[in-house]
Amino acid sequence: MNPICVLSRFHPVGQGLFFSGHFCTKGDRRFSYVFDCGSVSSRSYLEGEISHLRDHLQGNPIDLTCLSHFDKDHVNGLRQLLSECGTKVLVMPYVRLADRILIALESDANGPYLQFLVDPVAFMQAGELAADEVILVEGGADYPDAPPSDDNNDDDSSHEGSNEEYSFVPDLPPGDDVSELDTPLLADNTKMSKVRISSHDQTITMRGLWEFVFYNEHRPDLDLTQFEKSILALIDECWNKNNYTLSDDFLPRARKIYEDTFGKGGRNANRISLVMYSAPLKRRKFVDWRHYHPIEFEHYLWHCFDIMRPKRYNRNVHVLGSQISGLLLTGDIFFTSATGVQNARTHFGGRRWNRIEVLQVPHHGSSESWHVGASNLFQHRVSVFSSKAGNRKHPGKMVLDDLASTWLVRVTETDPFSVIGWI
Repeated sequence: MNPICVLSRFHPVGQGLFFSGHFCTKGDRRFSYVFDCGSVSSRSYLEGEISHLRDHLQGNPIDLTCLSHFDKDHVNGLRQLLSECGTKVLVMPYVRLADRILIALESDANGPYLQFLVDPVAFMQAGELAADEVILVEGGADYPDAPPSDDNNDDDSSHEGSNEEYSFVPDLPPGDDVSELDTPLLADNTKMSKVRISSHDQTITMRGLWEFVFYNEHRPDLDLTQFEKSILALIDECWNKNNYTLSDDFLPRARKIYEDTFGKGGRNANRISLVMYSAPLKRRKFVDWRHYHPIEFEHYLWHCFDIMRPKRYNRNVHVLGSQISGLLLTGDIFFTSATGVQNARTHFGGRRWNRIEVLQVPHHGSSESWHVGASNLFQHRVSVFSSKAGNRKHPGKMVLDDLASTWLVRVTETDPFSVIGWI
């Protein structure tokens, strides 16, 4: 028997979100992925966790990095993460230029954050940060194909022998070329050739083992042609190619263009959040850790995952029960109505939805992003909130009460949370 050990970890970064997942076999790292990397708490928490992950990777790049949306508390550590660790594949939501500018206006962005919002692809592909592949995921009416059925669950014999039957190299989806609107500052054609737009009905899979499925909530289409044309002209006028900066008058002038087009107040773009489902392609019988001698188990566990500190079992480590199932990483999506949750469930399909074991509760558990009764539309067992200790708004009491039947886990600047299982 040669099991694959799977670790999912919510890193302690305070008010933000930093998640990583890892696959190992007998101490050999096979695949790692990250979902979001940001915090508005003390920078030291985020930097410490990035350094810890870098040491754990031992010079290997992250295989897959996904960014849910462009708020600071989800993105402001990503550039450092890629600088120190690198990544093979970078996945981001497809966000039109007009919406990126609106986020900049709503947050009064400046400096590197403003440059990121104007062109997140160019910002993340600068210098040595370049990913091998960049995939921008847009929404759409089509749904991903269903995963294999659970009717014929694997028995223990399926774990015998080598892991070579599994592929740890992901199959990436096809896509379309990007335009100047998508990446106005990426003049390097070599880097642009690595970027493509893919619909959320396309999945990333490791054949026979695992899948990553995305959901980009549909938003009404508006005619933004003239606005985006004006913004492109302003970018060209304000961009300093010598020092890679935008002039100080860019944002005030962009605000005037925006208000002349949409009026003051405009429309709220900050509802965009790419959701990622991460789970086995099929439910498999769990290889119970208690079959190992406790000393052997801990040696194997910590040899594989030295990223976990302190090196002891405590309430922040969850060993899965009878079966290893999936995670739903939601970023800051708004689940403020039953329709919103049902749309996500319909997209992923009932088979995947029923495999969700761990839910990252949207927007750190904010009551503004949840509705009473939403918990009835899930069947998960663990609800994770990532926020600053002592924050009375995140998570909100209404959300905590609604999810009270699940295991409520608070990830703060000092308390991580990890889930361990085998397949």
